[in-house]
Amino acid sequence: MHIAVPEGKYAEVHAISPFKPDDDDVIIFEKNGQQVENALINGVRQNFRQYLFNRRIDRSQDAGIISRKCLAGDFAGFIMNVTIAAETEMDAEKYVTLGAPAYKGVTYRLANMDNRSYENEMKHADNEIVCSFTCITNFSYPEVFQKHFTQMNGPFTYGEIAYFLLTNATVYVTVGNTSNR
Repeated sequence: MHIAVPEGKYAEVHAISPFKPDDDDVIIFEKNGQQVENALINGVRQNFRQYLFNRRIDRSQDAGIISRKCLAGDFAGFIMNVTIAAETEMDAEKYVTLGAPAYKGVTYRLANMDNRSYENEMKHADNEIVCSFTCITNFSYPEVFQKHFTQMNGPFTYGEIAYFLLTNATVYVTVGNTSNR
């Protein structure tokens, strides 16, 4: 997106997520992609699908909001998340499909819903939101997003592109006065 900003103004891109990484396992993928087979988990190479089953990660549509998780990657201090596709124990596949690419060498952790943090970030959008994109999967969490849908003045998409393709996130642009910086 290209935005023409008048003199004395500045534009900022913000990406926020309702998921925050936990302090458990460190997950590093061996290659880029949306279909992953293996990962280094705490330094040990494992099948990622089996790891999720062992951790009892339930990605089914009827899973309670508390049990839903995604991955959160640390990109030099900027945390970006990736949805984990639904899995079943009957699935014979050895791969896990992600909602956006995972990147080789990036440190990921499982992430938990943290709607209080998301609400605080939305409250502190101190400049006017001029454009926004919200992942359509956020409709799965009406108790988190319902209050904020009216602030969104852009499309609901199957992921947003800010710095990378993101899922379960909101990306928005604000314009502020340089005199307020």
